[in-house]
Amino acid sequence: IVTNGQATGNLGTINLATIKTDFKKAYCEFIVEHEAGTATNLATIPAEWQAAFNAAAAAATADAVGNGHNFDVNALFYHDIASPYTFNIHTPTVYNANRAAGKWRITMAPGSATVARNQDCQWIATLMSDFFTKEFMKSLAKGGLLPGITVVRGIEGCTWDALGMQPNYPDGSGGTTTVAYCTSGVATDVRGCYVWYGIDVYNSWGIYGLTSNTMHEMGHCYYREHAPGGGSGGAQAAYHDPHDICVMSYANCEGEYCGQCVGALMGFDTRASQFQGQPPPPPPPPPGAAPAAPAAPAAPGAAPPGGGTP
Repeated sequence: IVTNGQATGNLGTINLATIKTDFKKAYCEFIVEHEAGTATNLATIPAEWQAAFNAAAAAATADAVGNGHNFDVNALFYHDIASPYTFNIHTPTVYNANRAAGKWRITMAPGSATVARNQDCQWIATLMSDFFTKEFMKSLAKGGLLPGITVVRGIEGCTWDALGMQPNYPDGSGGTTTVAYCTSGVATDVRGCYVWYGIDVYNSWGIYGLTSNTMHEMGHCYYREHAPGGGSGGAQAAYHDPHDICVMSYANCEGEYCGQCVGALMGFDTRASQFQGQPPPPPPPPPGAAPAAPAAPAAPGAAPPGGGTP
């Protein structure tokens, strides 16, 4: 667990003993190493944090060049080890004043001198989701080869969320919806996840707490999909118990994995018939066994096997 912005607010403490107990239900041994139990402040790993930022910026720059987006990524994103935000983005005004020669300006929204237009916000959101969150974690977790799960904790994910410069997208019904750059957490495919917000947010959230949200993001690292409830995007009802509220949802619940999640963590295919209230198929014959001969048809008028009236 790596924390940033520890001094800027009450982050709270992830209860690793609770997570360990929940994994026990799936017969999984959740080993809490000393470093995780005490939480590593990023001030103790400045070189790793800087290397992660450099890797993310390099990947985002390559994408910008390859896709014809001539923005200056290194003038837009900046590394600040003391910041309460995991990802720091300059304001449009600062960026425009410091971008390299020939690089695109950020265009302001109509009628505003400080807020970026929606098109530019959407582009930055793509950089965040496709490159910064992924490549940053890939560097910290050594490409997923670092043992265990790497968790990055912070008060908030991105400075532009705090500035209210989130992009809008069509909502499918003729309107638009605002999407944050970083929500309460993000999971990646390299055995690592981010968990944001301080304990005060979780105490007023009304869904579940910090520890359960950590389990939610860790669940994604173990390939668990969203469960229905609370408006979770891309919910997969077939992979969760219909009569339970799983922590993989956004609904108010006890903050635990449902039965199908527990079964999946045990290594079972929970989509198999025996997990769906249907009788399992008959077992195959042992190797080398001759197939059973079909039963001969009964003679007309003969009593059925075991006696009785035909």
